[in-house]
Amino acid sequence: MTEYAGWTQKEAEGFDCFLQEACGIPAGILMENAGKASAEIALNLSIENGYSNILFLVGPGNNGGDALVSARHLFSALPIQVWAPIGPPKDPNSPAYSAWDALQRMNVPLSERGGSPIELTPATLVLDGLFGIGLSRPVEGAAAEALQMISQSPAKVLALDIPSGLDTDTGCIHGKALPAHWTLSFVGPKRGFFLQDGPLLCGQIQTAPIGVSSAFAEAWLENRRVASLES
Repeated sequence: MTEYAGWTQKEAEGFDCFLQEACGIPAGILMENAGKASAEIALNLSIENGYSNILFLVGPGNNGGDALVSARHLFSALPIQVWAPIGPPKDPNSPAYSAWDALQRMNVPLSERGGSPIELTPATLVLDGLFGIGLSRPVEGAAAEALQMISQSPAKVLALDIPSGLDTDTGCIHGKALPAHWTLSFVGPKRGFFLQDGPLLCGQIQTAPIGVSSAFAEAWLENRRVASLES
């Protein structure tokens, strides 16, 4: 695997900013696209494998927002439960906060803190949206306990963008990580998928665009890397 395989954290965040600032695509639209793609994958996996319920593991950031949007799309289609073990989004100006508010208004089952609100069985699919690509600190406390609980259960895990606890660039684990059976990575695979612990944590990797074609994203990445080499 070459050093250029996969998107780095700075590249992924840079492309996200480019889509918003240069292309005029609001953050909420990008989150909506990511959440809808996640919902489609989760529904297909549930149908193919006979999962009877879905637990959405959500964090307070944008990764949690993607999971919340996915939960909105699947509410009533399947029995679902949303769990925010370290609390829901707090910034009222963020699209993730709006996604949480929408679920409250729809009376979707929401749980904060504490242990898993449902029994995790072989018929449970967990959508992991606890931590995204920006994680840089050790996973501790309630977050680590939640990841440990799920990893020891018979439930299957679909990671959104990146398995929680995995470093985007190095593939190392930040204290505790949640192994996934599938990883749905937005825009493109991340570099850490192919390094260190990444191959053991990601399972089957799929990618999904969030507003522009994969070809457009790849051309942007190539141009950025060429410019970086020339500077």
